[in-house]
Amino acid sequence: MGRKRMGGLLAMLAVALVTLGLVLGAGTKAYAEDVSWDTDQTFDSDEVIKDRVSAGRDITVTIAEGKTVKLWSGMYIYSHTPNMYTITVAGKGTLEVYGGDGEIGENTDSGRGEDGTAAIYGSLTVDGATVLCFGGEGGAGKDGDTPGSGGNGAPGITGSLTVKSGTATVAGGDGGAVGNLSPYDTEGPTAGKAGKAVQNEIDAKFIQESDDEENWSAVSGNTSDKQFVKATSEPEPTPEPTPTPAANQEMYRLYNPNSGEHFYTANKAERDSVVAAGWTYEGVGWVAPTEGEPVYRLYNEFGGEHHYTPSKNERDTLVKAGWKDEGIGWKTAGTDGVPLYRQYNPNAFANNHNYTPSAHERDTLLGLGWKDEGVAWYGVR
Repeated sequence: MGRKRMGGLLAMLAVALVTLGLVLGAGTKAYAEDVSWDTDQTFDSDEVIKDRVSAGRDITVTIAEGKTVKLWSGMYIYSHTPNMYTITVAGKGTLEVYGGDGEIGENTDSGRGEDGTAAIYGSLTVDGATVLCFGGEGGAGKDGDTPGSGGNGAPGITGSLTVKSGTATVAGGDGGAVGNLSPYDTEGPTAGKAGKAVQNEIDAKFIQESDDEENWSAVSGNTSDKQFVKATSEPEPTPEPTPTPAANQEMYRLYNPNSGEHFYTANKAERDSVVAAGWTYEGVGWVAPTEGEPVYRLYNEFGGEHHYTPSKNERDTLVKAGWKDEGIGWKTAGTDGVPLYRQYNPNAFANNHNYTPSAHERDTLLGLGWKDEGVAWYGVR
């Protein structure tokens, strides 16, 4: 009889202990266990730590270049005086720290969403590394006839931020949303407040802030009241402006059936005038750049023909021989462009040059007795 009674009391005690554990855990952040860092830490490889990291002293964490350490449940540097201790992140690697998100309102008596937890409880100094630090978001309020308020977002860092060298990107958690009202609308609770990126002061040479964690702008002075902050030892280099691609121009090709001459121009009005004079329009011969070395255009009044060359020496020789310099006709691309082949007809008195990007046309003329004079200039296509 006594044994049965004792067994019943033990069973009741076990149930009570389980119930007590559930009650204590209902409104608090429960961690499987804390990882205690009582000495300085060095990481030569990637690592993910899911449990909360705790320390009771100033601590230095050195991370090798190219390596990343992730703390998924934040870091708590405890002291009797708030934010007295500092974590210094050295090396050339990356540390990512995430605070916990608050539970939704259904798990609390008031229906209010739980507040998020900070990524770092304490202060942070960055000395060469890259640190990403994100406070937890507030939980949403309870849904129902009396919806709950949203929980507040947590700061990224509860203490101060100092950047000696390297970069720190810190964000406070978003506030939780108000619970959904059912079945009708009414004024009621409020959404949670967003957390600050850094609760106390920031000491860095260059600071940026953002309203949306995307569009950053440089600021002067302390920005500890901002939700999104980047702090670096040196300003980010101003990117070189992307040059506007130069416009290209189509080169029109025309043919005189009476003289056998081909004529080339980028001027539409000149093209139309020549066509009106009886020339045949043969379409776009090639596309020339608007920037590059010039191709000179010359005209022989006696032979009634045009000549084109990128060579100043050839241009000047022809001018001395009586040709008229008509200036720059177009520009040539670099040698990685499309080649324009030049052929010469030794049997013709005038109009004895042809220019074409077509290797087939060039080879056909060579088969008829024309001479290959190589590449005259280059187009872009």
